[in-house]
Amino acid sequence: MAKVLGRLISKECRAGRWKGIRIVAGVDPLTHLQFADDTFLAGEASAREARTVKQVIDKYEHVSSQKVNWLKLEIFFFNTPPPKQREITNILGTLPSNFLSVPLFGGTNKSTISKHLVESCFNRLE
Repeated sequence: MAKVLGRLISKECRAGRWKGIRIVAGVDPLTHLQFADDTFLAGEASAREARTVKQVIDKYEHVSSQKVNWLKLEIFFFNTPPPKQREITNILGTLPSNFLSVPLFGGTNKSTISKHLVESCFNRLE
């Protein structure tokens, strides 16, 4: 079934609806990686691409009769403003992801985030 997902993604790339992320100039962009039953999807942080990702996942579920476990889904953003992050997570229907138990787009209050991180570390040490 992994090939099915790969083909669905490739079709969207050829149509220009899934751009992926360009890592090296002159090389195809990274759109997905698969290992065993884990899949990593990569794309630009846009509402259009998020809708395409959602459509591909929905189509994959329909074609394969497999269900994506949305509770395990995580989204990671890089250099993306919080309003755009919220828009994308709303499209995909997921909750924000965490890094070291800190929400990745918890806002700009650094003292609150730092306090939470320090508390989490101390709790693990106890």
